[in-house]
Amino acid sequence: MQTYCSNAARRYFPTLLYIYSGEDLPEVEVEKISAKDAMILKNVVMGLDNADKLYSALLQKYNVKSFKELTQKQRTEILEGLAEMSNQKKKQGLEE
Repeated sequence: MQTYCSNAARRYFPTLLYIYSGEDLPEVEVEKISAKDAMILKNVVMGLDNADKLYSALLQKYNVKSFKELTQKQRTEILEGLAEMSNQKKKQGLEE
């Protein structure tokens, strides 16, 4: 059993080392949103209740200094969250 483990370790060590070093992972380019999209998103957020608090919370959540640093995926997440908030508000308004 010990010989088998030693042989397996010798056989797979170079492969495991290669994977561990991250050389098999492709470089992923993260696309940032355009300045225009950042401005539009900020205007949407600033048009809501508690805008300053919401804007600060979003910056903190995504660990960015401005919306210009957001990725396309993060922008989509924010817009989906804002749409959900809006739908919940509408439902509450209808129930009252």
